[in-house]
This record gives sequence, C-alpha cells and structure tokens, in this order.
Amino acid sequence: MNRIEAVLVSDESVAGPYLSMAVDGVPIDKLLGESADGLVSSLLGWFHNEADGQIPWDRILPPLGCTSYAPILICPDDLDLKCSVVVAEVVAEHESIRWDKLGFDATAKGAVGSVVRWEPGWGGYRFSRDAYEACLAAFRSAAT
Repeated sequence: MNRIEAVLVSDESVAGPYLSMAVDGVPIDKLLGESADGLVSSLLGWFHNEADGQIPWDRILPPLGCTSYAPILICPDDLDLKCSVVVAEVVAEHESIRWDKLGFDATAKGAVGSVVRWEPGWGGYRFSRDAYEACLAAFRSAAT
C-alpha cells in the first residue's frame, strides 16, 4: 500500500507555497520525473476556465467499482486542460483507491482523458481509501 497525502511545496515557476499530492512522501510531479516536474495539481482550482476546474473533481474519486480517467497535474503557465496534462486511471474499491497507470493526455478533440499516452513505469499505486479521501479533503479546504 502506498501513502498519499497533501503537502505544501515550493517551485520557482509558482509564486509562494502551494499544495501537492505526495506519494510515499514525494510530490507527484517529482516522483514521475523530469517530464512532469513543475506541473501543479489540477485540484488547486487555478484554471482560467471555471468549467475545466470541475472536471478533476468529477473524476478523482469514481463510484465504488468504477474506473475514471482523472487529470491530476496541469501546466502552471497555461492553467487549462489543453497543454501538459497528466491523467491517472483511478479505480475505486471498498478499502482502497488505485492509480493503475498514468500518462499524458493526448486528446486532440473532445473530453480530456479520451486519448492518453500511458507512460511505462508510471503507476501501480494503491492507497487506503481513508488516506485518499483525507488528501482530497485538504485540497477542498484549501480551495475555500
């Protein structure tokens, strides 16, 4: 079982500290490596388009027994779902939430996550449902 939590981080591309999801103590953008380094959580609500901001929340915790494709990281320069977007395949189970694989959104037209370039070696994370929901609650609290 992996550990997930919301942690305060700093990055030169963003003014001031901000929340990031950390897996096993490492912010997710750092964990995924150079191609994702510096991307920020889609749960921060920093989107230029308000409708885009609802999509991550609609997908980050699918109903029990279901799978969703949630945008989890976005580019801090563009703050939309069209630039660099990391998507997680999220599977909801009774006691845990899994991110089976992660990759970059490659959707040319249509809904984000329709086409994903899955990255080898990204994913295979399993979190306790309680810790996952606590992490999400931290982002909800920060957004209000």
